[in-house]
Amino acid sequence: MKFNRIEIDNFMAVGEVTINVDNKGLVLIQGENLDDTSQNSNGAGKSTIVEALQWALFNETARGDSGDSVINRTAKKNCRVLIQIVDGDREYNIIRHRKHKDNKNRVLLLDVTNRSDVVDLTLGTDKATQEQINKIIGCSSDVFRAAIYSGQESQIDLPSLTDKHLKTIVEEAAGIDKMQLAHRIARERYAQTVDAVKTLEASIARVDDSIETATKQSEYCVTKSKEFAEQKVTDINEGKKKAASAAKKAKELKAKLDASDKAGLTAQLEEVTARIKGVDGEVAQQKKLSKSLTELTMKLKMAQSEFTSGKTDAERLKKQIDEVVKEIGTACSSCGHAITESSIGDRRIALTNELKSKVANVKTKGVEAKDLKDVLSKAQEELSTFESSMTDISEQVTQQKTIQSALNDVSALESSVIVAVNAAKTARASLDEIGKREDPYVEMKEREDEKLKLAKTQRENLDTELTAAKAKRQTAGCVVDVFSPSGIRAHILDTVTPFLNDRTARYLGILSDGNIQAIWSTLSKTAKGELREKFAIEITSTTGGASYKSLSGGEKRKVRLATTLALQDLVSSRASKPIELWIGDEIDDAVDVSGLERLMTVLEEKAKEKGTVLIISHNQLSDWVRQHATVVKKGGTSTMTGVLNLERDEELV
Repeated sequence: MKFNRIEIDNFMAVGEVTINVDNKGLVLIQGENLDDTSQNSNGAGKSTIVEALQWALFNETARGDSGDSVINRTAKKNCRVLIQIVDGDREYNIIRHRKHKDNKNRVLLLDVTNRSDVVDLTLGTDKATQEQINKIIGCSSDVFRAAIYSGQESQIDLPSLTDKHLKTIVEEAAGIDKMQLAHRIARERYAQTVDAVKTLEASIARVDDSIETATKQSEYCVTKSKEFAEQKVTDINEGKKKAASAAKKAKELKAKLDASDKAGLTAQLEEVTARIKGVDGEVAQQKKLSKSLTELTMKLKMAQSEFTSGKTDAERLKKQIDEVVKEIGTACSSCGHAITESSIGDRRIALTNELKSKVANVKTKGVEAKDLKDVLSKAQEELSTFESSMTDISEQVTQQKTIQSALNDVSALESSVIVAVNAAKTARASLDEIGKREDPYVEMKEREDEKLKLAKTQRENLDTELTAAKAKRQTAGCVVDVFSPSGIRAHILDTVTPFLNDRTARYLGILSDGNIQAIWSTLSKTAKGELREKFAIEITSTTGGASYKSLSGGEKRKVRLATTLALQDLVSSRASKPIELWIGDEIDDAVDVSGLERLMTVLEEKAKEKGTVLIISHNQLSDWVRQHATVVKKGGTSTMTGVLNLERDEELV
C-alpha cells in the first residue's frame, strides 16, 4: 500500500498545498517562518503536513487537536484533507472535512479505481466509515504512530508503556490481533457448538416427555373407551324410558282435544258477537255527546279563570291609581322636588286606561261564563236522556267472554298436543342418536400411538445428531486452544521478541555506539519465581543509568527512536500490505553529529525499502539529504515548495 497524493486546504497553518509522496526517496522537509522573525523554522507548519495525513486517516492529530481547532485561523472554514491511496489493484480517496461549505464535517471514502465509475463507500455514520478506513489502512492509529510515523509530539514512548498497552501495540504490529480475532471467532463457534449440544439435549428431553405423554394418553384412551361403552348402555335404557313416557303423554292430550267441541263454541261466539254489533250506532252517539260535554266543560273553566284573573288585575290597577294620587304634595325620592298633579298626570292616565280595558274584558268574560253554564246544563240533560234510552247488552257481553275463554282453553290444548308430539319425536330421535354414537377414544388412541411411533423415530435421529454435535464441539474446543494465548499466539511472540531485540540492538548500536541496550520481553518472574506473561522493554546503559527512568533526555530519545524503528520493521516484515511510507519528525535530535551520518545511512536504506521517507527537521541537514521541500508561512498561512509540491490543476474526486 502506498500514498500517492495529499491535498490540504485550510488545515492548521496550511492554506492550500498539494503533495506527491509516491516513491520520492529520502526527502528533507524544512520550514521558513516569515510571520515571526524570532523563529527561523519553528512555527512554519512543516509538521502540519504530516499532522494532516494522520488527521485525514484517523480524525486525530499528534498534538491532540480536534473539532474546529484544526481549521486554519485565517480562513476559519472549508478545512479539507484528501489522501489518495493505492492498495493492490484498487485506488481509494479518503477525504475528511471540517466546516466545509459542501460536506460540513463529513469523512468520505471513495473507490476511484475506475474514474468514470466512482463507487461511494461512505457509510451512514462517520464511525462506521472510519472502521472501513482502518481496514483499508491495515492498522490502528496507535500502530500507525508507533511504526510508520515518528513525530516530535506523537512518538509513542514504548519503554514507558504499561504491560497492557505495550502488549496491544506489539500484538497488533505482529498481526497477533488477527489471532485474537480468530480466537474470539473460535470461541464464538465453540459456544455455538456448545449451544447446539444443549439444544439437542433439550430437544431429546422434550421428545422423551412427548414419548411419556403419548404412552400415558394411549393408556388413558383404553380406560375411557371402556367407560364410554358402559355409559352408552345406560344412556340407551334411559332414552327408551323417556321416549315411551313422551309418546303416552301425547296420546292422552290428543284424546282430550278430540273430545272438545271447538266448532260449536265458534258458532255460538259468532252469534253473540253479531247481536253486540247491533248496538254499535248507539255507542257511537253516546261517545259523541260525551265528547261535546267535555269540550263545553273545558271552555267554561277557561272563561271562569280569565274572569277571576281579570278581576284581580283590575283591583291591582285601582290600588296603584290610589297610591299615585297620594304622592301629590310629597317630595320626590330621587330629585327632592315636590310632586304635583301635573307631574303624575301621564302615569295616572296610563293606569286609568289600562284599568278601563281590564274592566271591559272582565264583563265580557262574565257574560261568556254565564252563557256556557246554560249550554253545559242542556248538554248534560241531553246525554242523560240518551243513555237512559240505550239498549242493555251486558248479558251478551258476559256470554261472549265465557265462550271466548272456552275457545282459548281449546287453543291451549292444541298447543300442548303439538309440544307433546314434538317431545315424543325428540325423545325417539335422541334414542336413535345414542344408538349411533361411536367411541371417540378409539381414534384418539390411534393418533396417540402414531405420535408415539414418530417420537421414538425422532429420538433415534436426535441421538445420531447429538453424537455428531459432540464431535463438532470437541473439534471446536481444539481450535479455541490453537488460537488461545498459549497456542499460535505464544509461538508468534516467541519469534517476534528475538526480531525486535535484534533490530533494536542494531539501531541503538548506530545511535549510541552500543552503550545502551534494550531487551524486549514477554515473560517475567513473580516473587515466587513463577513465569507470568508481562510485556516490557528493559533498558540498561553501560555509561549511564541502570533503567529507562534513570537515562538522560537525549538517551531516552535515542531509545524511543530505536524501539520505534524496530517496531516499524516488525510491521513491515509481517504486514499483508505494508505501507510504502515512513515519516520522521525531528528524529535527528536523538543523535549527535557523530551519529548523524550513520542515522542517514539507515534512512537511505529505509527509503529504498519504503519508496518514500520524509524527514522533518529544523536543523541544517541539506548536506546529508539531497532532496528538499520547504514550508513557508506568510500572512497566517503556509505553502510548500520543492520536490514534493504539485500544481493542483483540479480537485480529485
